Amino acid sequence: MHKKVLSVFFLLLVAFFTVHAQPGKNNWVDSVFTTLNADEKIGQLFMIVIPAHAGSDVLEGIANDIKSHEVGGIIFQQETPFHQAAATQKFQRVSKIPLFVGQDAEWGLGQMIDSTISFPRPMILGAISNDSMIYEMGRETARQMKVMGLNLNFAPLADINNDPQDPMISYRSFGENKVNVADKAAAFTNGLQDHGVLACAKHFTVKGLTIVDISNNLPSIHASIDSVAAFPFKRLFENQVTGVMPASTTFPLFYDNAKLVKKNGFDASTLSLLFTGNWLKEKMDFKGLSFVDLSQIKLVTEKNREGDAEVLAFQAGNDILIGPQDIPQAIRKIKKLIKAENKYEEQLNVSVRKILAAKYKAGLFAKKEINLDNLTAKLTGSGAQLLKQKLYESSITVVRNTNNTLPIASLENKHFAFITSDETIPNQLFYSYLSKYVSAGYFTVNDKTDLLDLSDALTDQEVIIVGIFPQTPPSVIERLNRLLNQLAPSREIIYCDFGNETFLKSAENFSTVITAYTNTPETLKAVPQVIFGGLSASGRLPFTASAKLKEGAGVTTKSINRFVYSTPEDAHMNSRTLEQIERIADEAINTGATPGCQVFVARNGKVIYERSFGSLTYEKTNPVSSETLYDLASLTKVSATLQAMMFMYEKGLIDIYKKSQFRDALTQ
Repeated sequence: MHKKVLSVFFLLLVAFFTVHAQPGKNNWVDSVFTTLNADEKIGQLFMIVIPAHAGSDVLEGIANDIKSHEVGGIIFQQETPFHQAAATQKFQRVSKIPLFVGQDAEWGLGQMIDSTISFPRPMILGAISNDSMIYEMGRETARQMKVMGLNLNFAPLADINNDPQDPMISYRSFGENKVNVADKAAAFTNGLQDHGVLACAKHFTVKGLTIVDISNNLPSIHASIDSVAAFPFKRLFENQVTGVMPASTTFPLFYDNAKLVKKNGFDASTLSLLFTGNWLKEKMDFKGLSFVDLSQIKLVTEKNREGDAEVLAFQAGNDILIGPQDIPQAIRKIKKLIKAENKYEEQLNVSVRKILAAKYKAGLFAKKEINLDNLTAKLTGSGAQLLKQKLYESSITVVRNTNNTLPIASLENKHFAFITSDETIPNQLFYSYLSKYVSAGYFTVNDKTDLLDLSDALTDQEVIIVGIFPQTPPSVIERLNRLLNQLAPSREIIYCDFGNETFLKSAENFSTVITAYTNTPETLKAVPQVIFGGLSASGRLPFTASAKLKEGAGVTTKSINRFVYSTPEDAHMNSRTLEQIERIADEAINTGATPGCQVFVARNGKVIYERSFGSLTYEKTNPVSSETLYDLASLTKVSATLQAMMFMYEKGLIDIYKKSQFRDALTQ
């Protein structure tokens, strides 16, 4: 009964705040809208693109444009945290109406802002089975963007990857399955918008256009779409994504009649870019803002005069015009158009109200100062680093596990070997984490390796782990396969792919294959943990690799309670607290208490601190390393007594500052 009453009370509260939030928005929109003259309304349509690492003169000119023309927003390109945040602060101060401040952050701020975190690319995110993690990435991205004064993310890219050979789409797309792309795009969008940052989905693509009429040189079009390609966008529209940016696409144009052919002055790229946004509003019930990149119009309509592109984009029904070249001229021409045709005044009013409503949704009804102190630390904190690690770990995909080799449960009476196809430093990181579980021989294969000698060296190795890296040439992969095919009947061979497209196409021919899609530090650490059962694996291929390895392929493996190597925060501990260990260890070495030591901290099965300090002797000839073994035979008294004292102190049985109480406590 109490639960029912609480549920009803909660629903009433939600209804109350929903009802009262709407008038707040409407009142703010009305109050701002009524203060705007025609020039200022038109100014709200424009978003200025700020050049990468812009100098003070450029920034001053942009500030003058914002102040003089009440520009609606700005978009940053490549920048540093402080420089961008300081510029944002300045721009917001000179603007009467709070600005949209946008940036491309499909995989986090690191995409455009130096010294910040880049999360996995969308293609890698597409391999993750748990969409709630994508939501968390959206939420963390929103947090970081708000720290920077950003309120509009030109993401997600909701394209379906139907051409794996196109690198510009393949790594930026969540994959080739429309449902998976839709789920991931919606999760990321919701994570952003639930936490105060607006999303603009890219790049809605039409399949074809038919020109049905041309009036005053302005075409009326009918668009045809691919229902599969449109599926993710339809889901985003249902989730009330704030904006959409159509793609510029080339295809043959169709006409209702032959007379229209001569009257049309635009190619398919221009028409698809300009007219798709308004078509989406009319035909697909899109209620958000349509964005158009004016720089692309310039590329395909070479005869434009200053201001023509802006007028054309406005006439086509777009709300936000990105990258205006001559704002005063564009304002004059749009005003002239409005005076000539009344319908455009109503269109302008509708767009401006929608823009203001979106600004209210982003919390811009109240200007907020940006705290410029310790920006980089705020953007790269332990929580963000842990999320990045978890995303990479969750994407690891066991493509093949035919003989149930993974995870390797028994380590006894087995000899291990690691063969690398690359000798660079990142490869050493992978090997170091293998070595935390087993002692493995280290071998390298390249174009000059004598395969017969290598085969002899592997005679006693029952388990062979092979590292395939992005830079591994096909010739080396072919040589490796030739060698390992001979050894396979009597060996367990585990292929570990870190983003080599050539290898994945042939992976169906091997019994045990793991792919991590890329060779970041996170994946190089995670794959050994999957092999030995520290981490489970649940990733699925977001694309088709070969005839037998289709999109969605993948085998779930379980953790078998071996150590996981992670961060203190993953074990609910504080990194800053553990950093004090270094000071204590250095003090012990400097005072001569010990020549060196190892410190190993694990909690709940997670190794969260592992460091070596000093040397084996006071002569400082041999440094302590992770390979160092200590004889613990004489430490029983110390370790046992310490545990007992800690227990009794916690129970209040002793006062560690009074020597006389030890004997009394022990007799109780």
